[in-house]
Order: sequence, then structure tokens, then C-alpha cells
Amino acid sequence: AAAAAASTTAPEDSKKQDKGKKKDDAKKKEGQKPAKGKQAEAKAVDISRIKLVVGRIVDVKVHPDPEATKLFVEQVDLAEGKPRQVLSGLAEHMTIDQLQNRLVICCANMKPRTMKGLESQAMIMCASTPNKVEFVEPPPGSQPGDVIHVPGFDGTPDDVLNPKKKVLEDILPDLSTDNSCQATYKGIPWKVKDLGTCKAATLKGVPVK
Repeated sequence: AAAAAASTTAPEDSKKQDKGKKKDDAKKKEGQKPAKGKQAEAKAVDISRIKLVVGRIVDVKVHPDPEATKLFVEQVDLAEGKPRQVLSGLAEHMTIDQLQNRLVICCANMKPRTMKGLESQAMIMCASTPNKVEFVEPPPGSQPGDVIHVPGFDGTPDDVLNPKKKVLEDILPDLSTDNSCQATYKGIPWKVKDLGTCKAATLKGVPVK
């Protein structure tokens, strides 16, 4: 009789274990769903991921390294209390006087990088061809710290762009000037709220970077 009882309870125990295992598996799958959602969200790349801010160049010097004279070292006021140091390869295209006190637009959430021994803490956005480079300039009335907005792309910029994820590299091919010299993302003009669009001086239909 004891043997019979054991034989009848064993299948019941086995069924309970199977049900418990299925519940555990279901919980694991449920727990994985948010992670997949976050992963999908992380893959969404558009211009809202980069922080474009108006800045004023308050000081310009040629890089002190004799082998880096094509680089300017600029101090750019982004209304953060202290100017940022920015290195740019503009010495072949512009003079120091052309940069001094100019309003420009900076990509302000790049990871700082060292160029010939000096740290660059942002990137000045320019319309460019192999032979000519022009600043993308904010509309009249803009001030350092004003944020550039592209209608339809309202996400939050990354705190710092991760170079390994190449977010900026994925966005750059969609940045260009249109036939009115306006800087655009996928054909939509960059704007400073209530002031107007951002433009190059003369370059039309060329990359912005």
C-alpha cells in the first residue's frame, strides 16, 4: 500500500514541479521585456541626441605646436560660467580676426579629446566643401547658451556622446545646408526658438559637420 501511495504521489509532484518551472520561465521572460525595450530605445538615433548650443568665440590663438599650425585654439562662451576650449582645423580657411567675437553653434556633449597635446571640449559646426568652410550661424538676437532645436525631434540629448556607439557619426550624413543656406537635419531647418533659422553665409547644398 505504501508503494502504491508513493507511485500515485510521484506524478502529482512532477506536475507541480512542471507548473512551478513554467511560472518561473514566464517571470523570466517578463523580466526580459523591459531590457529589450531599453535596447531598442538606445538604438534610436536622431539629432535630438546631440546638444547644439550657441556660443561666442572670446579668444583665438594658433596651436602652439609647430606641427599643428592648421589648428586654432578657441575659447568659446556657452553661458556655463567658464569658456570651453575648442580646437578646430580652421586656420587654412579663416583668419583669427574672422573668428574673434563670432557667434557660432557648438556640439556641446561630445566626449573631450586631446589634439596635439591640448584638450578640445566641443565642436564648432560648419558648412564645408574641400575648398571653403563657413560657420553655421544662429539667427540675429541669439545669445550664448541658446539651444538649437529641430522641429519633430524632441528627445533629450545624451549627457556625453559615447564614441564607441558612434551616434554623431550616424547623424552627420543627414546634416546639410539647403538651397537657402539654412542648416538642416533630413531637410528640416535648425532653429533657435522664436528667433529663426541657422544659416551659412553662402554655401548651399553642402555637408554640415
